[in-house]
Amino acid sequence: MRNEKELKKRAKEIINCKKCTLYKYSEKSPLGRLPFEGKHDYIMIIGINPTELKEGKEELKRTTYENIKPYYDYMKKRFEKYKLPKYFSDFEHLFGKNYKLYLKKYVFCTELVKCRTKVRWRELDQDVQTKAIQSCGKYLKKQIEIVKPNLIICNGNPVCKWFNNNYDIQGNKIQIAGTKANIIRSSFISYLNPTKKKELQKEVKPFLPKL
Repeated sequence: MRNEKELKKRAKEIINCKKCTLYKYSEKSPLGRLPFEGKHDYIMIIGINPTELKEGKEELKRTTYENIKPYYDYMKKRFEKYKLPKYFSDFEHLFGKNYKLYLKKYVFCTELVKCRTKVRWRELDQDVQTKAIQSCGKYLKKQIEIVKPNLIICNGNPVCKWFNNNYDIQGNKIQIAGTKANIIRSSFISYLNPTKKKELQKEVKPFLPKL
């Protein structure tokens, strides 16, 4: 079961982080894209970084190092109504038509880089990308150790590369803090053609828990 206290502690560290230049003009995504309430974070999906928030900006502005509750409560309420950002529709290609139930029961979703940016990741200068990944990597490592997922899905080549450089991976097995988990490394899911999406779904299916 997820340790919410530890996750919120790390979230406060993320909000207060000023280790690279992104903090000057970005909003933070401290807890992950949504505060999923599943009893078991069986699956951890990791993207490269969150894009600009279309809704909930006022709640995010009230979110501070001392108080992360406004953003957390807003996103929780949004998820309960199944008003999911477009990003999550891509996960239907992973979990099938019941993808929303998987998200609600089994998934913790976060990013390697925690700052939201107004432009896409590939549009940022390479030096900015490198420093952001170096700074944020330690936060992701802590989140992984807290969540202890059975399955990690890397969404995008930059995320795959970071895992290759930071963990001992043998086939689809990864060693995390003394325990083994499964890992799927994929290009950005939204960019895959229909054939590749079907292949990815077949690769993920054997590791999925039953609803």
